[in-house]
This record gives sequence, C-alpha cells and structure tokens, in this order.
Amino acid sequence: MLNAITNFTTRFCSSNGAATLFRGSIIFFSILVGACREDNLELGEGLIPYNQIVTTLIDSSIKVKTYIIGGDTLATNRCGAYYWGAKSDGLGATRAEFAAQFMPTTISDSLFAQGVSVDSLVLTFAVKSSLGEDSVQQMTIYTLKRRLFADSVYYSDFDVAELKNDSLTTVEFAGRKSEYACRIYVADSVSESVQRFVESLIDSSGGVYRNRSAFYDRFPGLFFGRVSGQSGMVYQFDAEKMKMSLYYKTRYTRSDTSLRVDYLFADGQNSTNGGVSHIEFDYANTQFKSQIGDSTEGATLCPVQSLGGLKSVFVVEQSQIDELKRHFVESGSLNVAILDAELCFNFESYTDSSLSQAISPIGLFREFRCYDSKYVYLSGSSDSKNTVLNSTTGQYKIKLTSAVNEMLNGRVGEQRIIMAPQPADNLYSLSQVVLVGAGRGRMPELRLMIALIGRRDN
Repeated sequence: MLNAITNFTTRFCSSNGAATLFRGSIIFFSILVGACREDNLELGEGLIPYNQIVTTLIDSSIKVKTYIIGGDTLATNRCGAYYWGAKSDGLGATRAEFAAQFMPTTISDSLFAQGVSVDSLVLTFAVKSSLGEDSVQQMTIYTLKRRLFADSVYYSDFDVAELKNDSLTTVEFAGRKSEYACRIYVADSVSESVQRFVESLIDSSGGVYRNRSAFYDRFPGLFFGRVSGQSGMVYQFDAEKMKMSLYYKTRYTRSDTSLRVDYLFADGQNSTNGGVSHIEFDYANTQFKSQIGDSTEGATLCPVQSLGGLKSVFVVEQSQIDELKRHFVESGSLNVAILDAELCFNFESYTDSSLSQAISPIGLFREFRCYDSKYVYLSGSSDSKNTVLNSTTGQYKIKLTSAVNEMLNGRVGEQRIIMAPQPADNLYSLSQVVLVGAGRGRMPELRLMIALIGRRDN
C-alpha cells in the first residue's frame, strides 16, 4: 500500500519537496494507525472506579487433608448379582459367600411321570466381573435349612453360613471365564445327600410344583460357601443368567437323548426368589487398619472400595480459605470471589491393572451410609457430584466452585466430603482404587481461579 501511495505522490506532486513532505506524512499516519490496532489492556482503566476493578489470577496453594473411614454394610438382596470368593492384596482381604433360591421354568408333565430317571444335574454360573489374582478356589454347595423371602431386606453382614444344611458337593473355580458349568450329579457316582436332593426334584404327584410356597417349603434354596483360607478372586455372578439344569429320561425317551428342566435363581425385577450375599473386609495386615477414623494425623493414601469397603474423606478447612482471603485483602483488594475450584486426586500406582480395577466415576457425598440406603448428596439434590477419571493421566477431577464460595462467604465451616462409589452400578461393582493422600508426592490439591474485586484508592 505504501508503494501505491509513493507512486501517487511521484506522479501528481510537481515539486520534489512537496512529494517528500506528503510521503512523510503518509508514513507517519500509517505508523500511527498501526499503533492504534495493538491491544492495550489498560485503555480506559483510569475511568473505572477503584471498587469495581476486577482482576484474576490462579492460585493452587491449598492442600487438602485426607482421612479414611471404615466400610459399612449394604443391602445385597435383589441387586442383580451374587458375590463369591476371596482376594487378598494391598487393600486387605475381601471374602464373599451367598445363598439363593431357585424356581423352575416352564416344565413338561413328563417330569412327574412314573419311571423318570436322572442323567445329571448341572449348575451354570455366568460371570459379570472378577477382582483379584488367578488361583484355584473351592466352592462347597449346601442345601438351606429354611427359605429366604424376596420381600425382606438382607444386608451384607447377614450370617448366611448359619442357614446351611446338607453338603451336596465341592466344585473348583479358577481363571477369568465368562461362564462356569459345574456338574453336581452324575448317575451312580454321588453322595447320599446329592441322591436325596436329586430324587426330591422328581415328584410323580406334581404337588410340590403346584405353587411357589409348596416349592420353597421343599427347596428353601442353596448356600454357596468358601473353603476357609483359600484366596484368589472374588466373582460377581449374574443372578438372572445363573441356573440349575436337570437332565432326565422317561420310559419313552430315546436312549441317546435327555429331557431338561431349568431352575432360575432370578427372573427379572419381579422375581420372587430371595437371595443374599455375605461380604466382609479384613484390613488387619494393611496400613489402613490403624488409620481408619484417625482424625489427628490423617491418611497418606486414599482408598475407595465398592461393596461397602473403605471410603476416603477430604477436608478443606475454613482457616485455609480465610487465610487466602486475608492475603489478597491485605494486598489491596476490597473483596475476593472464586471463579473456579477444581479438586484433583492422583493414582497411587498408575498401571494398567489399577486403571482396569478403578471405580469410574466416584461420587462425592456429605454423608454416605449404605446400611439404610440414605445418600445425602453434596449438591443437596438427587444428583451427586461425580469425579471424572482421566485414564491418560490417572487423575480424578471434580468441580467444587459453589462449595468453596460458601466457605469464602462464611456460610459454612470446613468442607468434609466423602469419596465413595455411587449408588447402583458402582456401589455393587467389583472395583477399587487407591489415590494419593496428604503428605505424599503429587498430593491432592484444590486449584483455584480467584477474582480480585476492587482496589483501594491510595
């Protein structure tokens, strides 16, 4: 553009002096215009009253204190799964057993005929998930002394073992299969208790199959127990896909075929079958044993477990927020506001295995009691605040802007918030995570974006 202006002055200005003067004026004007196009953040600042000037900065100096609280029991009846097995790792030992009722599906009258003979009885376990290390474990199957009731609530501390009656058989579990088929009965090679149980499934009168109450009176259910001392994995079995299959023949059945009836352990949300999983945690050989409930020194690790296991608490003290506000007010600001508050927690051991076992997401709660199913959410509404897991960095992050602003304005005291699995799927999943607590490297911190409002007119 400057070349075009120069050509113009050369062509239309008759004297060299005039051309030189005009060209210099244009260059000066161009420089002036270019300078005006640069951003000037202070432009007009002198016209703003001192009590309305707003500046922002980022501060990440608030360190979060962390504590551990013990687990509590939760309702395990009709949660869509049964839990069995034992695992032992850095988070201690987890052990589970269960009892469940079964009911037959649609069956043929041939089951009630004379001359029925049983070929085999097979139990099928469908695995939803598992947690722990691969090792052989033995399951002992018993009949129950009395029935369970689908309209009763059974909690994870219910003494399932006291219901066991006759021992039927022992089967083995190992590996991470999606399904296990365990043969309980094969003709002419079973114990007397198994023989009695199988024979009772054949009712030539059909009376025991006429209604559910009569069936439950004869067959209260089965107990699936562990062999003490064994450890490997805890399995989550799909209740609706778990079944018991009876293969039998009648006098009219071909020798190379069998008839079959299936008995289901759950049949959708309206199932009348009762069931309960007994789940217990043992932290005796871990560092967490002495830290649970310790409000003096806090915890350097933050464990979070499903199935009513350990939970962690983080605390932002009122004195920390007060000191932050005091610092900026003494530096000349009239007031302080929190534009953004983000809590960050890091994995203690960030590996592929820890990531695959991690709870995602974790919920933050004012109170969290599994026993009576009361969840007091952080936000005070039906929606909990969910920490989002970044699988790339191994870090949980959660926004706490409104909570910290409440502290800043003096409406609440310290923020003591529980990290726990969310209700429903996360609460009953086989998952756990250990996060870095206070006093260690990469400790949790509350990252703040702060607005400084107003400035003293000195």
